[in-house]
Amino acid sequence: MAVSQGDVKLGGSLRTWAEREAAYNAAWSAPGVVSVENNIQVNL
Repeated sequence: MAVSQGDVKLGGSLRTWAEREAAYNAAWSAPGVVSVENNIQVNL
């Protein structure tokens, strides 16, 4: 994850789409976030 002036970029890999969605939602819930780029890959 990288953060710059309220812009968050998520990366890496997770095991399920639900985990990916949870990470995305958690990023959005952080104070000061203005955008989230979700580059997390799902390895089924």
